[in-house]
Amino acid sequence: MLRPLIVDEKRYVYPHNAKLEANWISLDDVGKCMVAAMDRPDFEGSWLNIGGPQRVKPPEVAAILSRVFGHEIKYDPCTPKEFGDYLVEAFGDDVPAENRETMAAGIAAFYEYNNRAETKPFEVNTDFMQERLPEVEFETLEEWAARQDWSDEAHRPPAG
Repeated sequence: MLRPLIVDEKRYVYPHNAKLEANWISLDDVGKCMVAAMDRPDFEGSWLNIGGPQRVKPPEVAAILSRVFGHEIKYDPCTPKEFGDYLVEAFGDDVPAENRETMAAGIAAFYEYNNRAETKPFEVNTDFMQERLPEVEFETLEEWAARQDWSDEAHRPPAG
């Protein structure tokens, strides 16, 4: 999520088409899954799709953010190319000038594919996931958003 667009412009700008469902997962929950799997010999050599406990569409993400902020956050779809450009710009000097175009194109290609893929790559079988990782408690997107420090002073990664 591009914080300045959400906080300053009250827009949730994202390249998912409005009907694409995704199980958003926090990086904290990804870490919990990794730690849990390290203690499980039955996970050695295996893989598991993980995702958050809710499957939501982009307009629902905007509605969740609106509740957290206490005012409307508008879903403002963008093209994958526009999002690639936004993200590379957000990384600033962390991406060398000679790599910017290639990186933006790679981000765009990722979203172009996922917006049309018949495999529904952002949808996770959370029942199976929880069966395999019963010890992990997953947070909802709203819980995640509510615990973030959205202020200008907060430490965050360059694209955060």
